[in-house]
Amino acid sequence: MRPCGPPCVATFTDDVLKELLMRRAALLGLLFALPVALVSCAPAAPVEMRDPPYVRLPEPAPPQHTALMTGPAVAASQAVSKASLFPALLPIRKQLIVSTPFPWRYVVLHHSATPNGNASEFDAQHRRKGWDGLGYDFVIGNGHDSGDGEIEVGYRWRGQLQGAHAGNFVYNRYGIGICLVGNFETAAPSARQISATAELLAYLLVKFRIPPQNVTMHRTFRDTACPGKRFPFSQLVAEAQRIAAKAR
Repeated sequence: MRPCGPPCVATFTDDVLKELLMRRAALLGLLFALPVALVSCAPAAPVEMRDPPYVRLPEPAPPQHTALMTGPAVAASQAVSKASLFPALLPIRKQLIVSTPFPWRYVVLHHSATPNGNASEFDAQHRRKGWDGLGYDFVIGNGHDSGDGEIEVGYRWRGQLQGAHAGNFVYNRYGIGICLVGNFETAAPSARQISATAELLAYLLVKFRIPPQNVTMHRTFRDTACPGKRFPFSQLVAEAQRIAAKAR
């Protein structure tokens, strides 16, 4: 074997230099490629979300009454608005309103069995009997001593007190007493009396959610002719239901 001389050393040096240059180029390539890779792996910037365009609607008209009402004031407002549907109730609309209404369950219909009279006269009669005043909640006149179809409101209604008209605890305690002036054994009530009674009855049915079957006559549960054989009970209740249906 020929010993390695200068030409051999030169060849070795060239090979090593080429290898170094190749590694240097590969390293530089890697360094240049790294930022690109980092950018491609970075999370995407958040996209700003915007609401779609909308059309501005006109503001609603303000209510006519802006005063805040609570408790009895709300009930009073509702009562007046319903009473205003019935012309016969307009003169007594303020007296119909009670701050703390009793949970009435029944309506009891009576006649006075007299040709004339009014709430004041009946109040005096009942006091002479030892009662504490008019036993009914409402009295409806026939044109004698009070207006034909005029509704008078008794103190019991204004105070939401127990009645003294039924001769029965349940109907006195939970029944609203309505008396029509007249003797309906011999004659029927006047047209205005029937109309006013139907309106009042309809109002009470709606206001206190009294079912029509809980409207009754005095003679239904007592040994009496009241409110008389000429009293148009079925007609009256049917008319009240018709009015109540419109008021609801």
